Amino acid sequence: MTRIAQTVCGANLLALSTAMAQVPAVNQASPAPSFWVINVSTEIVGMGQGLPVFALQRDDWPRYRTDSGAVARAFQSTRFTLSATHSSGWQIGTLLRTEASLEASRDAVDLAALNANRADPPTRRDFDIHAIGQGWQAAGIVVGTPWLSLDAQKLWQGQVQLQLMTLRQLRTDAISGFTNYHGGGSYDFALQSQRSRDDLAAPFLQPSDSAGRAASVSFAVTAKPTDNWKLQLRAEDLLSLLDWPSLGTESATLNTRVLGSVSDGTLNYAPLIAGRNTLERGQGRMGARWVADLVWSSRIWRDSGGVSFRAERKLGLAQYWLGWDQAAQQAGGLTWRLEIEPTVRAASFTSSWRNWEGALATDGRGAGSALTQLRLAWRSRF
Repeated sequence: MTRIAQTVCGANLLALSTAMAQVPAVNQASPAPSFWVINVSTEIVGMGQGLPVFALQRDDWPRYRTDSGAVARAFQSTRFTLSATHSSGWQIGTLLRTEASLEASRDAVDLAALNANRADPPTRRDFDIHAIGQGWQAAGIVVGTPWLSLDAQKLWQGQVQLQLMTLRQLRTDAISGFTNYHGGGSYDFALQSQRSRDDLAAPFLQPSDSAGRAASVSFAVTAKPTDNWKLQLRAEDLLSLLDWPSLGTESATLNTRVLGSVSDGTLNYAPLIAGRNTLERGQGRMGARWVADLVWSSRIWRDSGGVSFRAERKLGLAQYWLGWDQAAQQAGGLTWRLEIEPTVRAASFTSSWRNWEGALATDGRGAGSALTQLRLAWRSRF
């Protein structure tokens, strides 16, 4: 090879190597870093309709009552969660939950209030009694999926969460029937009741099983159909189970309108009181919580925030919130939402800043509160 040919060949090789160096190394791109986000949160919720949910354990609870209409309801829950979310979106953690609920007819609440005040109705009155209550405590694990695309444009995304727990406490109460007040301190009763307790003790009754099981499946959907609208739908505990294989149960009947025959054939008016204690399978549901959260932003203030509307419902208790959702001006910056609930005259404030998040909702009635929610959360990446 001549010197000229060597020079030309070397120049071509140099140009080729330079061009190859400028081509992006698509196949050599480094993978996205893998990391975990730890989240610790605690939440307390209390809601009532005609019942002071936080004052029911007090002797003077009737003074905090409000008009409930035909049915009174109360619900209270406490939740603590420690979880880790992977950069892929998968979540795993542990949680502790405690919940209690009560639904009662207005007559049942009126009669209970009279009994608490040691008073009789001012006039003759018939009471239609109906009440059902449930309380439980459980601890276990929670597993959540990443947000999965539900359409080709990825405008809709869905998520599923599974909770598997050991049931540590389960209590149920139910009573139904009629009570008639005739005046002068005279009553007639026709009532049936049943209560179940994991710690129920009675002669010749074997102890309840030491634990039960609980499980729930929750679903969430988020969407941004346009630049101006954001939507989130949640169905928490949509599928749920509370199961205690062998639970102490007390069943009782009280009827003062009984005519019985005695040995000489005559009729004798006497009350009937009958009861029994057994071990039964205790089962129940958690009660689904429905949430719809909608935010609308104008093109003018889209980067600042938007008007929000949020509706919630659980066990017949509903909330309708209207407010302003303030967006963060920079990554990790302060975000907040201020809302009002006109039907129960409550206010709510939610804020997030860096690793912290907090929420408070209240109607400001103190011990007679019909709505109180408190949530505090902290998260950190590692």
